[in-house]
Formats: sequence, C-alpha cells, structure tokens
Amino acid sequence: MYALCERYTGNRSLSFVAGFNLFYAQALIAPSEITAASFIIQYWNDKINVAVWISIFWVSIVALNLLAVGVFGEVEFWIGSIKLITATGLIILGVVLFFGGGPDQHGVLGFHYWKHPGAFVEHLVPGNTGKFLACWTSVIKAGFAFVLTPELITCAAAEAEHPRHNLPKATKRFIYRLIFFYFFGPLVIGIIVASNDDRLMSAIAAGSSGAAASPFVIVLTQLVTP
Repeated sequence: MYALCERYTGNRSLSFVAGFNLFYAQALIAPSEITAASFIIQYWNDKINVAVWISIFWVSIVALNLLAVGVFGEVEFWIGSIKLITATGLIILGVVLFFGGGPDQHGVLGFHYWKHPGAFVEHLVPGNTGKFLACWTSVIKAGFAFVLTPELITCAAAEAEHPRHNLPKATKRFIYRLIFFYFFGPLVIGIIVASNDDRLMSAIAAGSSGAAASPFVIVLTQLVTP
C-alpha cells in the first residue's frame, strides 16, 4: 500500500499515512469480528460468559492460519458462502415483507416506514441539518467495512490457481457484489424496520452491538411473537 500510494501520488508523507491507516484498520478487523460473533452467540445463550466465546474464536482463527493454505482456503470458502447465503436470504425476506407476505401482515408494507416516521432521523441538531448529520455519521461508520477493498484480492495472487485468469475475473465481479449487498441490504432494513422502533432505539441507547441491535433480529422477533 505504501509503495503503490507513493508511486501514484509521488508524496511519501501521504503514502506513509495511507499505509499506516491500512495497517491500523486491518489490525482492528479480526478483533471486531470476533467480538461481534461472540456477542451474537451470547444473545442466544447468555449463560456462558462472552470471554469464553471470544477465546474459542481467537484460538480457532490462529489455528486456521497455521494450517496449509489449501485447508485455510477451503474453510474460508465455506464460511464466506454461509455469509453470502444468509445475507441473500435476509434480503429476500425483506422483499417478501415489502409485498405483504409476512404472517398476519395486512396489506402491502411498501415504503410505509419512509413516510411514518420517516426515512431519516435527527442527530445532534434538529431539522434537515440533523438528518444530514445522521446520514453522514452512518456513512463514516459504514466506511470501516470498505477496508476489504478489491486490491486485497490481488494479495492472493501467489496462492491462487491460474492467477492471470482467476484474479481479474474475481476483481471485476467485486463491484456487482458491492452494489447488491451494500445497496439492497440497507434498503431492505429501511423498509422493514421503522427508524423510531422502540427496540432499535433502546438497543442504540444502551450501546448494544450484539444481535439485539440488528434490524433483522427485531423484525424476525416481531414476526414470531404473537
């Protein structure tokens, strides 16, 4: 990253900052993912201390990285497949609810929540400025997910089969996956959950980052609760 940025801009100071920023972001990815996964499990089983789940995931990740690249790649493939299938299923669920296909759902939901209470909420200051700040704050926080950008695909060139053929194909497909998950995912969330939902707001107020704060968990709980 340092060399590429310096080659592109000719600025060594900027390239150093960009390289250090990438290192810092990637250093946070594994701990944040481990913590998120542990809190999600704790939501379904709160009898075991979350530190136990964090330790299990941490040891598992270290062990996988010590195995042969073929084993690591196979595990990564199946874990990634589960993630993609789950995300796709949740988006399909949102489409079904959009057209009124949920249990005991009367009529088409449509963009009802975009009208009442509205698609944007105020943040820090009232009025349209507050709505803009809320949107901008969400963009800043979501930007962390873009650390895994397409250039990291090329890092697997030395370990991939037929890299001249497979890597360009995988990189070109990245934009389509990005559009699908990062556009339709937030769109579905905005459709199926009201911005002022009590469960969502209470989770945010409590600083919850586990499954209880997930809009999908909120809507699924609402569907199965009589």
